[in-house]
Amino acid sequence: MKPKLSDKILIAGAAGFIGSHLAELCGEQAYDVITLDRKNPNNHWCWLEDSKYKNDIKDTLGNMRDYGLVFKKLEDYKPAFRLMALIGISYSYVIPLAYY
Repeated sequence: MKPKLSDKILIAGAAGFIGSHLAELCGEQAYDVITLDRKNPNNHWCWLEDSKYKNDIKDTLGNMRDYGLVFKKLEDYKPAFRLMALIGISYSYVIPLAYY
């Protein structure tokens, strides 16, 4: 028997290209969407800035490496999609642990 999915979905990395499309799709399907993203200094929503679902999405400013925050969010929101990533692969050679 398949487990019933919650109507709450956590999307880590929803400000990115793929995550933003997933967030909009979930918004269209009337899911309760919460995001977990590291925003830029201007708190710009990146790919979701012009989304018609922007006001329906609950946004959490955070970092995937903040394990306490991630586990807290996972208590209330399942399923969860991890689409967060650091950009700039050349920096991964300099500081690989930041990309792990």
